[in-house]
Amino acid sequence: MLTLSDLIGRTIFEHNVDRNNDDRMTFLFTDGYLLDMWHEQDCCESVTIEDIEGDLNDLVGRPLTVCEEVSNTDPDASESATWTFYRFATDKGYVTVRWYGSSNGYYSESVTTSVSFNDEILEKGCEYLRKKLSDGLPEAESTRSRLKI
Repeated sequence: MLTLSDLIGRTIFEHNVDRNNDDRMTFLFTDGYLLDMWHEQDCCESVTIEDIEGDLNDLVGRPLTVCEEVSNTDPDASESATWTFYRFATDKGYVTVRWYGSSNGYYSESVTTSVSFNDEILEKGCEYLRKKLSDGLPEAESTRSRLKI
């Protein structure tokens, strides 16, 4: 199973943030991988995206140079709480996603992250790269040569 650090060097071509129901964030990579981030809500707890610092579009079309998770407890919480920061960077910019989880101490305050491969995402990623190459954008070249498209 891949971890966040395995995504360094991979190129995001699409992202989505859904705050309508349970907060969920996804990143699609040109080589067919999907990073999915969410929390399945239970009673007596809440985990949400509190803030996104930076421009997510700075992550698109460039290889990731940073992809990491850092968390810590909130000492000022009335019962129990955890801050979780996800840091992403490319040569174009940095993005920090701040999640906040609180509970009565018996329930999870963590974010679930899943990295998986999907053939449909690979197909879309190849289409994205073909378009970028036809537009003459050099940042697509390294991924194109790796995928042999």
